[in-house]
Amino acid sequence: MLLAPLCLMLTSDPGLLQPELVTALEAAAPTEQIPVLVVMEERYDTQALIRETSALPRRARAERVVSILQPWAEASQAGLVARLHQLEQAGAVSYSHMLWNVNAHIVHATPAAVRELSGVAGVGSIRWDPVRPASETQDVAPVGGATPQAVPYKTSFEGGVLPAGWETFTSGAGQVNVSGAHGPSDGANHVVIDSADRGSGQAAALLHVDLSRTTGATLSFDVQTFGANPGSALDGLFLAVSGGAPHKIQSFDSPSGYTTVVVDLGLEALMAGLSFSNDVTIAFGWEESDSAPNGGITIDKVKVEAGPPP
Repeated sequence: MLLAPLCLMLTSDPGLLQPELVTALEAAAPTEQIPVLVVMEERYDTQALIRETSALPRRARAERVVSILQPWAEASQAGLVARLHQLEQAGAVSYSHMLWNVNAHIVHATPAAVRELSGVAGVGSIRWDPVRPASETQDVAPVGGATPQAVPYKTSFEGGVLPAGWETFTSGAGQVNVSGAHGPSDGANHVVIDSADRGSGQAAALLHVDLSRTTGATLSFDVQTFGANPGSALDGLFLAVSGGAPHKIQSFDSPSGYTTVVVDLGLEALMAGLSFSNDVTIAFGWEESDSAPNGGITIDKVKVEAGPPP
């Protein structure tokens, strides 16, 4: 199937393209794959979701939120998914992944295909989603201790050490290092969390942020996983408030190259029965008995912004 006939089937809407994306499309070669975030116009009523799930126990609340949001997003994006499938068959789209929790879609597509997607019914905006250069990241020297950082916050660890607001936890042979080894996602460095000399241990890198002035926040980061340890209680991403008990958001138990993860921290706090404070801890943990690249995880491009995901 040729791309040209597909393009004629839709009327694109240039007004839905982010200005930065328009510039990138104009500069790109016709066959270049442009990374974009396609955001649907339809938004789920968060307040209704809170009312429906707030009285449920934590696990039941999480299951209920997933059972509501995932099929709702799949229905909302049905037309987009169908068009993406056609464009993939035509070779105009090389990658697509649904973000059902925020009703959006990560897509790598040619400039013509990106413009075509703006004409799909229900699409609210399309944003450029490139790998940002290290010069755009926030890195400052540690000031001692883990002082909660104001948002928006972002870092790619290009200073060669953990920036202010970070602390580490290790036991046994566990270790946390800022390093250029094992292929950073962006720039020259990333955080490597693994064990020393293949010994058994635990390790975590913890970011402290001040979310006292917002009820919603979005975390995004890139993660690379070298080993799987599904039974570990520490292995994964965690959220805690003011030193309280941690709420596990997800596990890092499937070996993979770098992937981008987007988390609605407000929704996670709701499901865990937590309220944001001036010291919210985001922990990246690992537990095993091997060193990278045979075990462990790496973290890069960490960003926290006020408000829910787009």
